[in-house]
This record gives sequence, C-alpha cells and structure tokens, in this order.
Amino acid sequence: MAKVSATKRFETIFPILEDQWGERVPYKERPPLQQILITLLLVDGQEGPAEKTLDRLREHFVDLNELRVSDPDQLDELLGDRHPPGVGKQIVDALTAIFNNTQAMTLKWLMELEPEEAFEELNQLEKFPSRAIGELLMACFGYDKLPATEGLLRVAERTDIVSSGAPESQMLGLRRITPKDDRERIFHAFEMHAERICTRKDYDCPNCPINEDCPTGQETLERLRLQEEQEKAAQKAEAARLQRKLERDKRTEKRRKEAAAKLKETIEARSKELNIAVNEKNTKSSKGKKTGKKKSKAKSSTKSSKNTAKMVQAPSHEVKSKPEKKKSNRKTGGRSKSKKRSKKTGKRSPKKKGKR
Repeated sequence: MAKVSATKRFETIFPILEDQWGERVPYKERPPLQQILITLLLVDGQEGPAEKTLDRLREHFVDLNELRVSDPDQLDELLGDRHPPGVGKQIVDALTAIFNNTQAMTLKWLMELEPEEAFEELNQLEKFPSRAIGELLMACFGYDKLPATEGLLRVAERTDIVSSGAPESQMLGLRRITPKDDRERIFHAFEMHAERICTRKDYDCPNCPINEDCPTGQETLERLRLQEEQEKAAQKAEAARLQRKLERDKRTEKRRKEAAAKLKETIEARSKELNIAVNEKNTKSSKGKKTGKKKSKAKSSTKSSKNTAKMVQAPSHEVKSKPEKKKSNRKTGGRSKSKKRSKKTGKRSPKKKGKR
C-alpha cells in the first residue's frame, strides 16, 4: 500500500464510517445517567429511537437498580432486533460500574469535578464503555475537544491515521487533522466502529467497510488468504490421501476376494477328487464282495451237485465204506509188517523212528 498522509487517510475513512454507523445528531441536555443510556441505545446516530426504547425500559423495570441486576440476554430480547446482541450487557456493565463505585445509582459526585478529572475517574470504572465516557464528557461537561478514548485511538492507529505511541501524542496529532466542529460526529463514527467491528481481539476485517484503506485490514486479509490457501491445500492433500487409501483398500479387498474364491475352488475340486476316489474304492469293495459270494455259492452248489450225482449213481446198499486204517500199537511198540522197498535200488527204505 502506497504511503498516504494522515489527513488524506482520515478524509477517506471518516465518510465511510459515518455512512456505516450514521451521522450523530447534536446532543440534548439531560441528566448524566439518562445520557449514558441514550448513548448506548442510539440507532444510526439518532436519539429518537433511543428515547422510545428507554421509555419501554422504564415501563418494564421499576428503577435503574432493577435494570442493573437484570439478565443481559433477556434484556437483549426486550430491546428487539433494532439493537445488536451485546447492548444489554453494555447497559448492565455501565450501571454496575457506577453502583460499585459509590454503592448508589447516582453521578452527582462526578458532576462536581472538572472535565479532565471526570475523564480520569470514568476511565477508572471497570467495564465502563468508552463510547459512553466520551459522549458524557461532551454532552454534560462541555468538553470541547475530541476525547482520548480507547476505542477511538485503536481505530485511528490501526488505520495508520496516527502512529503508535503514547495516547497524549496520538491525540495531539489526531486533533490537528480533524475539524473541531465535527468532533461529536467523528467520535461517534470511530467509537461505533471500534465497538462493533474493530474490537480489541478477533476484529472482523473481512466485513470491515474500510479494509481496503486500512493497512491492518490489508495485512489481516492477506494473512487470512494465506491461511485459507493452506487450509485448502491441507484439505486437498487429506482428500488425496483418503482417496489413495480407499483405492488401496479396494485393491486389497479385491485380492482378498480373489484369494478366497481361488481357495474355495481348490477346496471344491479336492473334495470332488476325494469323493470320486472314495466312491471308486467303495464300488470295487462292493463288487469284490459280490464276486466272492457268487464264487462261494457256485463252489457249494457244485459240490452239492456232485454228491447228489454220486448218491444217485450208487445205491445206498452198494456203497462201500472205506476200510479203517489200523492203528499201530504204540504201547507194545509194534511195527508194520509191510516193508517198503525203493524202486530204484530195490533196497528197503530206512525205518522211521516212531514217537513214544
């Protein structure tokens, strides 16, 4: 971004902020507590809607003490859609800060001080909105300078209207380049922007209307762009990794199924071979048994037929019984009278010794 003077930068940024947050109307005279509530309830810089909302709060709550102890979220619901979320908490914080300082809902002690002293005292109040501090000073104390509030200086420094440094030196430079008669409008525009978008932390540069003219906005957008590119690259790499893993898992599953199918085919083929072998063995065994039975039956039938034929040929009275062999008298040691001779030598065969 080219170097631009602080005056030129202010003249560029201020109209954009005023168009965004509305032109602040001149202040009216009112009590300090009422002025604080009107400031926090402004809509587009106009006090009319804020006064109507304040009247509605008075009807709903008995007094400011009851408003102080109310629930911020319920208060946001009561305020309606014209006020962004968080306004209820600002009202509760401001009233609580005042009460904790004096244990009473009053600012009489503050009105007795000089503007600079009142500014110092208000800055000491915990969680008291800086926008309420500046408008209270200009509306109720006649403060004729641009108040050096935290929100105003934060926006001025981030937009490079003022350089970083002590608040006093920053305000001197800012007051030199801003018209004194427009201090109420300038303060409202810068403080509203600091409160709604250019916050202390997590400022919303992508939705900022002056991000093109703001060095901080440009740096933030560039950082967010790089971060987004890195996230996209990481997401792309992760998607590619998951895709590779998916394809690898598919291939593994395919190989597993093919191996399972091949194993199944092998088992089925082997089972068929075993079944065939067993069946053939059983068939041969059964055939052998049948053949053996047939042969035994044939032999028995042949024998029986032969015996039957003999008995038919020879009558029972002609059948001679075989002569019984004479038993040798082993007790007396008798020998057989018949002596056998050898056919070749004509000699008698050697005697066989009988067993006793």
